[in-house]
Amino acid sequence: MVTPEAEQEPKALENILRSLAPHKEQINIPGRGVVDNLHNPFGMELKPYLDPEHLPAVTNFTTVIFSEAFAHLRGRLPEKDPPAEVEWGGKGKLLKIISTIAADEESYRPTPKGKLNRQLYLKAMCEASKEHFVVPVAPNEVIVPIERCGGNIARALNIKGVSIEIKRLRFKDHPDLLGAGINLDPITAEKFRDKRVRLLEGIVASGSTKCVFIAALKNLGIGTIGVDCDAVVVCPAGAEFCLDFGNAVGYGGSDVAAFAGGILNPNWYAIYHAQDSLRDYLGMDADKFVGKQVIGDGGDLTSI
Repeated sequence: MVTPEAEQEPKALENILRSLAPHKEQINIPGRGVVDNLHNPFGMELKPYLDPEHLPAVTNFTTVIFSEAFAHLRGRLPEKDPPAEVEWGGKGKLLKIISTIAADEESYRPTPKGKLNRQLYLKAMCEASKEHFVVPVAPNEVIVPIERCGGNIARALNIKGVSIEIKRLRFKDHPDLLGAGINLDPITAEKFRDKRVRLLEGIVASGSTKCVFIAALKNLGIGTIGVDCDAVVVCPAGAEFCLDFGNAVGYGGSDVAAFAGGILNPNWYAIYHAQDSLRDYLGMDADKFVGKQVIGDGGDLTSI
């Protein structure tokens, strides 16, 4: 039997988080639920409340979002899985290289093989993404590489932009609560006013990164033409959530990807599933990738 005290316990953490911000709002996303948007220009230290197994390098942020609405994205299949458009031997070969390296534990180690794997991984990520990353930038566009993965790809491709660091947040003893944090100062934010912002990412998984960027713009009163995201891989569940979030607060935009597919696991990582359209890119080895992360930890694997 669940006691009233136990039912209120998750809300206690949410109330503590809200108490850290003098400016707060709840954004209602029709059909999905509510996302809390917190803003404190002096910063909010979240380390005491974060899951130590998923602790980011930065734990103090000026804008933070969190919600249990993200929990409904886990395991959610798209209503219509996007079909594979590229035959094996083209970009599909690059996706197999990326995923094979991501599945190799040696890739994360400071060994000669690990370093070689990361070099090949970064090269494949750049090749897979540069068709839409490297396009003429219109006068009203601002490129925003997201560190570390998007930033590493942008530097490798010599793409100039305004680099931003955003951290996804997992909370201690609250497995259904997901958040994200960003430090966006007003001077930097002015560069985005009345512009079309193009975020550069390795992967759009839950969409929390894009959502907190939009929330930070809103908190600072910065209007834009739109906020797009260019990524190597976009998970449909996260992309759909981003679209609904942006529309709810008046910041439209779309996600563009070299590959679209995957499903979110309990930790909100994009993995291959049994009916995944991404399997079409993997040839006869497709079954071996079911349940494995599509691109692994892009930040680690693009850091040579």
